[in-house]
Amino acid sequence: MVCIPNSLYFWAQRLNFMFEISKKFFVFLIALLMISVSCRKKFEKISTAYWQPKIALPFIQTTITLQDIMPADSNLAIHSDSTLYYAFHQDSIFGFIADSLLHISDTINKSFRFSLGEITVDTFGISAAYSINEALPYINQEARDSLLAHNESENIFPPFNYSTPYSLVFDPIDVYRSLTFSEGYLEIKTQNQLPVTIVNISFDIIDIENNTILKSIQIPQLQSGETFSDTLELRGKTLSNRFSFLIKNFSSSGSYPDSVFINLNKGLSFAYMSHKVKVVGGETKIPQQLMYSGIKTIDLNTENGEKLRQIIFKQGHFRFEIQSELNMDVYIGLSFPTGLLNGQVPSLDTILPANNFLQSTWDVSGMQLNLNSDIQQDYNRFPIQVSINIFPTDQIISFDSSNQIKAKLDVSELSPSFVKGFLGKQTLNFDSDTINMDFDFFNNFQGEIILSDPVMTITYTNSFGLPVKMLASFRGINTSSGANTSLGLDSIPLDYPKTPGQYSHGLIRIDKNNSNIVNFMAVRPDKIVYKGGILTNWNKDSLNFIYDTSHFVANVDLIVPLTLSINKLIFFDTAKIVLSNQKEFPLQSGILKAKVANGFPLNMKLQLILFDSVSGQQLDSISFGEITAAPTNENGRVTQLANDSLFVNFDKTFIENFKNANKAIFKVETSGGNHGSTPVTLYSYYTFKLAIGFVAKIKP
Repeated sequence: MVCIPNSLYFWAQRLNFMFEISKKFFVFLIALLMISVSCRKKFEKISTAYWQPKIALPFIQTTITLQDIMPADSNLAIHSDSTLYYAFHQDSIFGFIADSLLHISDTINKSFRFSLGEITVDTFGISAAYSINEALPYINQEARDSLLAHNESENIFPPFNYSTPYSLVFDPIDVYRSLTFSEGYLEIKTQNQLPVTIVNISFDIIDIENNTILKSIQIPQLQSGETFSDTLELRGKTLSNRFSFLIKNFSSSGSYPDSVFINLNKGLSFAYMSHKVKVVGGETKIPQQLMYSGIKTIDLNTENGEKLRQIIFKQGHFRFEIQSELNMDVYIGLSFPTGLLNGQVPSLDTILPANNFLQSTWDVSGMQLNLNSDIQQDYNRFPIQVSINIFPTDQIISFDSSNQIKAKLDVSELSPSFVKGFLGKQTLNFDSDTINMDFDFFNNFQGEIILSDPVMTITYTNSFGLPVKMLASFRGINTSSGANTSLGLDSIPLDYPKTPGQYSHGLIRIDKNNSNIVNFMAVRPDKIVYKGGILTNWNKDSLNFIYDTSHFVANVDLIVPLTLSINKLIFFDTAKIVLSNQKEFPLQSGILKAKVANGFPLNMKLQLILFDSVSGQQLDSISFGEITAAPTNENGRVTQLANDSLFVNFDKTFIENFKNANKAIFKVETSGGNHGSTPVTLYSYYTFKLAIGFVAKIKP
């Protein structure tokens, strides 16, 4: 049986190539092959000694797509409109927590001293009388006889003169033994109980224990029944509890011509009474009284100019130590009037016995304190209301105004869960770090490629209630070429929550309009080194708030649409040679014909490279002519393929190299047309179809 060689028939039917042999030679060739002894595909069995027929023989067909040019890359994606883009994401490039922003001392040590100072004592006073009967031995005989004769009767009261000193001793005061006075006075009263006017009354008030004259009093005239009052200032005096009045003289002109009732038990009455007395030392009975009531202030120490007006403690302990030097029991009352703990004002009420010591520790976890009640400084201060009451003593005790109650407040393990106020103008720096990029999809490209519309977005979550401006520096580095450039990013204000408990989520878009991102991406960085920080309250002082759980975290997304400004773009593709008997190829010279269907909006040049992958050598190359760019619409999108046929001569040397090659490499280089400063958008369906065949003479 005679059969037609399958390979020849197959070649004749391939794709776009048709045999260009004249009909006459084609019939001749078929007849010649049909009478061949066998169906083997050896070309030497075809005799061409006389005719040297011309044959069209395809040996390469390939379709190049963007997926062929760009290797598999997890960061390479396709939009719904088929445009390609590079997407990169990295979490937490920047971040900080509450501890890095709020710095308050976790310990506070505050000591207070409450001196006893001046105290009040019970009112004291006493009275005594010096009767005319007691004075009789010291007046003239005639008056004495008349008075004795008419005692308890109506008669003329005789004139008399008294000039012998007499000490009228008062009973001791039982509420104290000795006192040093800081305030107060004694009211001294002298009353005339006789039925006649008395004149020239003179007496001294004497402290018996101290043997001192406290005051000398002169009364020019005192009518019957009249009372004379004088005062003794006690400020600065130390007095015993025993007084006497030294009566030095007094006289009367009698009642003549009137008769009066004479009673020798009547005379002069003396009395004294204390008023508005305060004392600073001595021995006395202490009545119940308020020793101290007032506000003591605690300062909350901060490090960066924070002005806090409210704080809620996550944890903390207040430890009180109270030592009494007083000889009397006292009531101690402490409270934090601007605080709330479990819905109540935190307070301590206790009785501290005389000369005793007290310790008390509070767990203030969850306590809220307002720090703005002090009109002198409405931040970082909280008040303690202190009340100290003295209990009365039944016995006389010694005391001194310098006696003290010493109090100490130690705050430890202090940690806030919430603060409100001005948190200061602070700059927080982040450590420098590196983002590792992957632009492997460019490995099959050479030339100058400018990504015309890259976009970097920084998304962030911010739960700090204060104005924040991000200060960031990004530098792209190509570690292979050494090229590097800055992103040129300015400081960026960030959104922040205005109400406690809320979060703000923001997005910062960095594009060619506000940065140097086009040049930044032009270096094809495989590393991005970034550093920077934040500036708080950069615009004005305002009311801030933070929680202990507040945080700021920023993530970065790099979206690079493959819209390129291309200058001399070069890419490669490899195709297998499809001839099965390449070593026995019977051609010697002719034309290579390339049929191209270009789906890229770029004018191109095509070069065929013969390559031996075993030896790793390039064996030969042939350059074809220009390839027309695919037409585009007004949006730059390809509307149809551009078809070209390209021809180039080859010689015997090329055929010999072709026989030894096992790969054909196509080098495609852009040339003129829609490129350079005009951006080109790449779509996933863009293709470059190529078929190459021989139009050549068969070797005789």
